Amino acid sequence: MTPTSLLLTRPKGRNQSLQMRLSELGLRTCVAPMISIQTTPLAQQWSATELHQWADIIIFISTNAVEFAEDLPQQIANSQLQCIAVGQATQAALKQRGVVALCAPAELQQTEGLLQLPQLQAVENKRIAIVRGVGGREDLAESLSALGAEVRYWQVYQRGLPDYDIEQTIADWRACAIDTIVITSGEGLTNLNQLAGERHWPWLANKTFIVPSERVLTLAKELGITNLHNAQGANDQAVIDALSQLKGNMDERQQTQGHQRQ
Repeated sequence: MTPTSLLLTRPKGRNQSLQMRLSELGLRTCVAPMISIQTTPLAQQWSATELHQWADIIIFISTNAVEFAEDLPQQIANSQLQCIAVGQATQAALKQRGVVALCAPAELQQTEGLLQLPQLQAVENKRIAIVRGVGGREDLAESLSALGAEVRYWQVYQRGLPDYDIEQTIADWRACAIDTIVITSGEGLTNLNQLAGERHWPWLANKTFIVPSERVLTLAKELGITNLHNAQGANDQAVIDALSQLKGNMDERQQTQGHQRQ
């Protein structure tokens, strides 16, 4: 089925630009953030100034990390400190604050892509700060530590499960006739599954899911989802490209079926 109505699940305040672009393409959207974001007192472990003075390299894991990092981006903008973003959306958020940051390769905007950057290959005795939310994957820190770097986290926000009246929410999604669900993180997918519960998950799992990485693709399969497409990124363009590819695949199948009937 060619996507016509999409459920967008990024955290609150992160869906508008994608929603606008999809509307321009003639697609309907329904927005339901699957992760609630709030600041955490853990950010007070260090001040932004102390972190900036300590680190040789600072890595931002998400746009939320940029937003909740107090005035750290402004301090980086006025220095020669090396700054790295996990993906294009995070890179753009830093650019808005005057920070020029390197980015993981477009085809692999996640931890594995970051580790391909030459700047993170020779890091022995380097001090690297990872700005992120509470929890999350440990692969990046472990890999950099194995290469001889000293790694510290600055955990500036925490994620939670949104509060929904699931019966009303499902009714709204049915009214919107959603056929495609955009997931931008494993936690968002897990929260969607938890909120839907056994009663509603089979209906949702039958939709087409656009996911940002191989890791989330694997999780989706474990949750019983079969109609999957890996966008290889969580930014707007990655989602748009995935939708274009889905439509292209559908058009190709329809043409093949037409030839077979002839």
